[in-house]
Amino acid sequence: MSENREQAVRQVVRSFLSARNRGWIQPDDKLQKMASDAQIENFLETRERWKRAGEERGIHYVSASSDCGVGVVNWLSDQFDDAEVEVYDSVRWLYRDQMDLQEEERTFLGTLRIQLQPHSDLLKVVDSYWSDEYLVLGGEPELLKVEPELSLTTTNWRVPYDRLKAFQYAELYWHEGNPAFKRFEVDCTNYASQVMHAGGFPMEWSKSRSKGWWYRQRGGRGDNWSYSWAVAHALKQFLERSAHTQKVADPRTLEVGDVICYDWDGNSRWQHNTVVTGFDGRGYPLVNAHTVDSRHRYWAYQDSYAYTENTQYSFFHITL
Repeated sequence: MSENREQAVRQVVRSFLSARNRGWIQPDDKLQKMASDAQIENFLETRERWKRAGEERGIHYVSASSDCGVGVVNWLSDQFDDAEVEVYDSVRWLYRDQMDLQEEERTFLGTLRIQLQPHSDLLKVVDSYWSDEYLVLGGEPELLKVEPELSLTTTNWRVPYDRLKAFQYAELYWHEGNPAFKRFEVDCTNYASQVMHAGGFPMEWSKSRSKGWWYRQRGGRGDNWSYSWAVAHALKQFLERSAHTQKVADPRTLEVGDVICYDWDGNSRWQHNTVVTGFDGRGYPLVNAHTVDSRHRYWAYQDSYAYTENTQYSFFHITL
């Protein structure tokens, strides 16, 4: 009995994800039958914000395709009518930007809760828990202030920032990640730091995790890193004081390999970082990021569940 139910759960997960991803482009009636009202409302609200942002950019979405995987099914009830399912969902959008055909990719990791509705054989997605762009790694941001003291190890020469190498690294590891580095549950800042490092941004070494910007590779569990390497708020503070960055007001003045910081609630707690990897037809940045692994995503993140009307941005141009 449980094997049949597990097969049914896996099938409804695949159908739900496919219907949801088709729904980015046009409404899908199947989605209404497979998800709770709260799930539908949340998706439609995000989709409308996403569509408005596209209209403001003057782009036209052509298609959405997806590749989903279903992992472990954990039963929450002895009756086999309630389960949590680990899933990943990789979505690729094609859109027309003026005369060019562009693509954007995103990979969602998370858990779906599936329930069998009473008095029927209908399975329904009642809740979802996706990888979260909102979380702050390592505790409250105000406890992770980067001290303005000079690092213990510095260089008296400057190497030009190689934006091509930064771009190549960002493209190579936007999804799977580089196995030479630890991957965090909230990985956006770790990924941004790796891209900067690949481009030649100099590490500022210190024995203290609250100073400098550094990552020590000692193999697996022995690795160590500064707060600024892995914590969104701390990296933003580091970039503000760095001699190798310039804070700019207009995102269109950024270049490939530059960094954008995000404060979702506008309360000066910075929770996300992305790296510029391209530009749309109007000159606005497209970015790569981790946590919700994203490739060539529009910089403003208005399609993110973390986005609010109070969201603030900081734009950092690397001056090396």
